[in-house]
Amino acid sequence: MSYRNVLVISPSPDYLDEVSEVLADIGGFGVLVQDVDGAEHALDQGFQPEVVLLDALLVPAPDAEVVVLLLRAAPQLAAVPVLVLPSPPAPETPGMPRRRVDRAALVAALQQLDSDSTSP
Repeated sequence: MSYRNVLVISPSPDYLDEVSEVLADIGGFGVLVQDVDGAEHALDQGFQPEVVLLDALLVPAPDAEVVVLLLRAAPQLAAVPVLVLPSPPAPETPGMPRRRVDRAALVAALQQLDSDSTSP
């Protein structure tokens, strides 16, 4: 999988931690931020994501649109894909942590992007 540098934006520290674990498992790297200001700072510092992952909680907020506008304003980032990954419902299991990231869906989405980028 060639998507190694991922900008992850979520107001939830649990979501960020789980995405970070998934990325580490597949050999990826994530810059994890909690809001659009953090994303803007990472981009201003020269981080060049290959994909941006937005927590679905941000989509109804203006922050999602601002992130897309930031990417589109920079020629080197204009083609960066933006994924929105919804959080699956978490079963109420005593003693088990609540999972907010569908790991299989995240890996499948990154694999699909990888496949799309290598097809003629």
